Amino acid sequence: MDIKSTRQIYNDIWNYHKKYLDMRNDEKFLKSMISEKDDLLKKYSGNSFATEMMFAVLKSLVSSWKEKYALLE
Repeated sequence: MDIKSTRQIYNDIWNYHKKYLDMRNDEKFLKSMISEKDDLLKKYSGNSFATEMMFAVLKSLVSSWKEKYALLE
C-alpha cells in the first residue's frame, strides 16, 4: 500500500469519525452511520488496514453511544 492510498484511508475514516462523533439517539442518525460504514468498507474491500481501522472507529462510536444513552433504557 502506498502513502497516497494510506492517506486517503485515514482521511475518509477520520471524516466519518468526525461526522458521527457527537452521537445521537436517533434511528435516522444510526442508519446513516451504518450505511456510510458499509460504503467505506465496500470502497476499501480487501484492504485489511482500512477494515481494521473502520471497525476500531465503529467500536469507539458504539461505546460512546452506550455511555451516553445507556441510562435511557
